[in-house]
Amino acid sequence: MLELEKEMSEEFREFYLGRTKEALLEEEMELDGMRYFTGYTKEYVKVAVRADGHAANTMVRGRMERELSDGLYLMVEF
Repeated sequence: MLELEKEMSEEFREFYLGRTKEALLEEEMELDGMRYFTGYTKEYVKVAVRADGHAANTMVRGRMERELSDGLYLMVEF
């Protein structure tokens, strides 16, 4: 049952790949030597935006490009 839940959750998140969404940025993190701000879309999909010029508690709009790590998706801002 847990495996099915994980699979359905992944399918839900992957549905948004290539789509334009808005997200609230919450915290800064480093992944593979790059700095990102992470946050969530209104659908609770966790996204990361390159940290250049961003700050916590700000809204961004962009296209969800690809999965960076388990459950974390790269959002490219417009």
